Amino acid sequence: MQLHEESRWNRDSSRLNEQLITPQILWQANEIWRFSVAYTYYRYHSGNGFDNEHRLELEANPHWKLTDWVTLDLRNRLEVRFRDGPSNGPERTRHRIQYTFPLAHAGPLQSLYFNDEFFLDLDHKQLNQNRLTPLGLSFKLNDHAQLRLYYLVQSIRTHAEWDHAHVLGTQLQFQLK
Repeated sequence: MQLHEESRWNRDSSRLNEQLITPQILWQANEIWRFSVAYTYYRYHSGNGFDNEHRLELEANPHWKLTDWVTLDLRNRLEVRFRDGPSNGPERTRHRIQYTFPLAHAGPLQSLYFNDEFFLDLDHKQLNQNRLTPLGLSFKLNDHAQLRLYYLVQSIRTHAEWDHAHVLGTQLQFQLK
């Protein structure tokens, strides 16, 4: 079991814009496939202050060690979403490709990574978001905790236009055994 806490600052880095808390149950089926079920509480800044979203998340994720210095991870997630207010959903899928470069002898810095993730709105059957992370850093805090720092470009489709935001983020992950 893992517990994730993620905080994001965008547009104005002086203000926290998003926060997520996720307990997650993982099952490693074999050396390639890992499955999970999770609940996420998502608090985000909207025009009227902060709104809340609750999610059920189901994942099926393959992982390959390509060489000693690079791994490839695919994340495939189905999200069932419940929001404050009159509009729930829509359900969506998210698909991420990530390359990770483990670092030896770099102290607490364990790896560098980059990824790209796209979101598919199942109601409208269209891509409505893309998140490109050109740089992420993973730090080992202790045997049960990891800190990730990252920069991402978030592109969101609003009607026929795409809106882009630059985001600095942190993710704190605890391994609960």
